[in-house]
Amino acid sequence: MDVLEARALLEAQGCRIIDRLEPRASYGDLDSSEEIGQLVLLDTETTGLEAEVDEVIQLAMVKFEYGRATGRLGRVLGTFDRLREPSKPITAEITRLTGITNEAVAGHRIDDQEVAAFLGGAALVVAHNASFDRPFCEKHWPVFADVGWACSLNEVDWRAEGFEGSKLGYLGLASGFWFEGHRAINDVWALAELLSRPLPMTSDLGLAALLAHARQPVCRIWAIDAPYEARLMLKARGYRWSAGERGAPRAWYRDIPQSDLEMERMFLAEECLAPSASMKIIAVPPRNRFSDRAST
Repeated sequence: MDVLEARALLEAQGCRIIDRLEPRASYGDLDSSEEIGQLVLLDTETTGLEAEVDEVIQLAMVKFEYGRATGRLGRVLGTFDRLREPSKPITAEITRLTGITNEAVAGHRIDDQEVAAFLGGAALVVAHNASFDRPFCEKHWPVFADVGWACSLNEVDWRAEGFEGSKLGYLGLASGFWFEGHRAINDVWALAELLSRPLPMTSDLGLAALLAHARQPVCRIWAIDAPYEARLMLKARGYRWSAGERGAPRAWYRDIPQSDLEMERMFLAEECLAPSASMKIIAVPPRNRFSDRAST
């Protein structure tokens, strides 16, 4: 019995096959008549969660060609996977989470010019939680401030597409594949696979849905002095907590398309904000999205 026969037999018995993810050299041929661009999918591993004090220890990127109108991924144009030795030792907890040891990063650095050369030609960087990755990347390599960013975590409505969560590992399993998580390059390949596939409900390609959302004008709305009891409701709606760094309010906030602003105002006024609370709304320029510069 060969592999295909065994697979068919198991599926006939009601089993679901979860495939090991294998990176591809191409995700399909693009139509020569459409405008073709370049984008980079990116992930980092870091010494902690705070960009102001923690550091990148692994930077992984894969550059693709893609159809600007269709959101189809095409050929892989290059890969970048580098380790970096931080100024302080990696803790045992971070090693447990990432598998990256102090011995592995010893003597390694990531050259600014090499990063800039890899990004050359790319109009967009996509990360699965760009609000986390972008501040870290800009801290070490200022060139990341000169490209647009999009977030596959928050700019694809995974729940509306029938998924119960939005973590990469879960999305992969729900889509029929698995991969070794918590290593940056593996997460990048997993993201590429997800964005190259049709979404379950709309049948839109994942990347097409992401681009459609990323191209909309965006504003950041702050729920100033929201009561403590509202924190779970705000978090469930996609709000994040700001501790007030770099002049930003100490408050819950969310980035939303400007077309949804009035609905969000009504939600906050009716459900979450005490009479003494207020809202702050700012426009977020495209080049500042997911950066500290979008906070004030």
